[in-house]
Amino acid sequence: MTRIIVDSNVYISALVFGGVPQAVFDAIEAQDTLELCISHPIMEEVAEVLARKFGWTETELEGFLPLLWRRCIVVTPTAAVRICDDPDDNRNALAKPRS
Repeated sequence: MTRIIVDSNVYISALVFGGVPQAVFDAIEAQDTLELCISHPIMEEVAEVLARKFGWTETELEGFLPLLWRRCIVVTPTAAVRICDDPDDNRNALAKPRS
């Protein structure tokens, strides 16, 4: 199995605009050999941006996001990286499934 982690911007763009970001999730869903992983910080960022920038209500967030997260394997990062110019984009790199 190949595990894939995508940035919060891909989730947000797919949910709000569709297009290529949505095609990423469609491709992952279509493959038996791919697993979509997500960390709690990415989950929190997606919810926060959808509410702040796109006006999603708490009811909308609570009604939709848990359905999306159930399709993901929640992981806990185990190593920090500093490879992006934008420090907000530097996330913990290595991840293993949460128990």
